[in-house]
Amino acid sequence: MQAERLQRLEAYKKLCERRILDFDPQHTLPITEEMIGTPSESTRDPTAVFAQQTDYKRQLALKE
Repeated sequence: MQAERLQRLEAYKKLCERRILDFDPQHTLPITEEMIGTPSESTRDPTAVFAQQTDYKRQLALKE
């Protein structure tokens, strides 16, 4: 029972990490307590954020 719960938690952790990387492909993993509440490196520079968004939109357009 405890082993099953651990497997579910590990699967959820991987799912969350994949989702984080959807928003910020450059984000450092694993997440540490010190990171909570601070922007990631790639989101501190507005130019980088715009470039990421543009690239993401381009990738989505290619998939359609």
